[in-house]
Amino acid sequence: MEVDQPEPADTQPEDISESKVEDCKMESTETEERSTELKTEIKEEEAQP
Repeated sequence: MEVDQPEPADTQPEDISESKVEDCKMESTETEERSTELKTEIKEEEAQP
């Protein structure tokens, strides 16, 4: 059974939390952009006869 290696002890805890927050912000932004693209695609399909 494999165990994920813990973060190196010399990494500052605040750095880890900040990078995780940044990742979350990036992911939510990408998700919003993708949902906007999907909405645009759906509108274009509906506009076609």
